[in-house]
Amino acid sequence: MAKILIVEDCSELREWISEILRREGHEVTSSEDGDAALRQYRVARPDLVVLDIVIPPPDGMELVRLFKQIDAEASIIAISGDPMAADFLTLARTWGAVATLAKPFDGDRLRAEVDAQLSRTKNPDA
Repeated sequence: MAKILIVEDCSELREWISEILRREGHEVTSSEDGDAALRQYRVARPDLVVLDIVIPPPDGMELVRLFKQIDAEASIIAISGDPMAADFLTLARTWGAVATLAKPFDGDRLRAEVDAQLSRTKNPDA
């Protein structure tokens, strides 16, 4: 299965997302802040990143830009529950996120979006 990096500062949500994706057979690593996420991304080169936008620096918007500098084909699902989530998620897509999820979202929605993005990565012409 895929290597997935979860970047989420809320430990309960980070663990919930990680557990769902592990049950699907994915290799999951996680980070609670931007600095650690950037280090993990450089080392692991995950197939997909599930990235909270509002996290300790560098924030998720900056990470979208940095991940895309490292790998122009980076697959990033941006998530946010901030009151400005719609604006943040729209901007994340503009900067290169392949998909967005507004919090709260359920496990089925998460699985479906992850599966869709991983499928596109494996079959870019699909």
